[in-house]
Amino acid sequence: MKKKPLLIIAAVLAGIILLLILLAPTLSQAIYGRSLAATIMAWQFHKDAYTTDEAFAAYLAEKSAENARPYTMPEDAEITVPAEAVEFGGLPGYVLNGGSGTVIFYFTGGSYIDQPRSVQWAFADALAADTGAAVVVPIYPKLPDSDAAASYAAVTAFVEGYLAGTDADRVIFLGDSAGGGMALSLAMQLRDLNLPGPDRLILICPWVDVSMTNPDIPAYEAHDPALDSAMLAHLGAIWAGDRGVTDPVVSPLYGSFEGLCDVTLFTSTGELLYPDIMLLDAALTDAGVAHETVEETGIFHVWPLYAAFNLPESVEAYDVIVSAIG
Repeated sequence: MKKKPLLIIAAVLAGIILLLILLAPTLSQAIYGRSLAATIMAWQFHKDAYTTDEAFAAYLAEKSAENARPYTMPEDAEITVPAEAVEFGGLPGYVLNGGSGTVIFYFTGGSYIDQPRSVQWAFADALAADTGAAVVVPIYPKLPDSDAAASYAAVTAFVEGYLAGTDADRVIFLGDSAGGGMALSLAMQLRDLNLPGPDRLILICPWVDVSMTNPDIPAYEAHDPALDSAMLAHLGAIWAGDRGVTDPVVSPLYGSFEGLCDVTLFTSTGELLYPDIMLLDAALTDAGVAHETVEETGIFHVWPLYAAFNLPESVEAYDVIVSAIG
């Protein structure tokens, strides 16, 4: 007789668990505004944040040693298209699916301090395979032993060197996060120098103001599972070097957008960069720049990179990118 109440309790618990499983997709949309798959992915992120000067100094020393070593692709990077290690202007890089036609320069993000990760290589490989374009990934100089001035000089030489040896009929600058800021800044610098620039910019959640002083950031930081504003502000100050954090080369949000090419822009209310990216959206409109802004609700930073994980939002954003490439 004692077993019967236990069986009833077990059955009730099983029913509750089954109900929660069935309701999980609806709850994810209701609470976070994103798919269940995206919520599960977001739970795997963690913020890089250092509460003491000593810890931050140790982090910089570790990254300095790491970035001083020659870069090689991660062992788990699965590349399905032809890939070649190259060097232009003394700067190393990789070319996926090399050839004439459309050339995509992909500037990878990582707060200007991290080298390209496996998810970025998977994204680059998919773009090369699905569009037939050459995807060129410069391994630009990183923090803490470089800054914006030195890195842009190296990247400019790399881009010019590559284009001098290929018959490109269309050039696209694509970047995610810090790489998005780099793509935008470089396009603006080339314009100001009256040099050939890209035919299109694709900016995935770009970091366009390294000062991190926008008063609206804290409201969005509370929902961002990956980025820490204090950490970004420290790294942004190092990246600025002698120029200052509001110099348009360092923080392109403070520059002029007149005469820029067409732009495809991505952002989400689930990332702390959202307020600055929406300021960029408004500035592009004011400057008369043709652009498309894809705004998601609740999804995490640089979500378009995760299409290979079959996240619905990521697949949809990836399709927009492929369409923009043409």
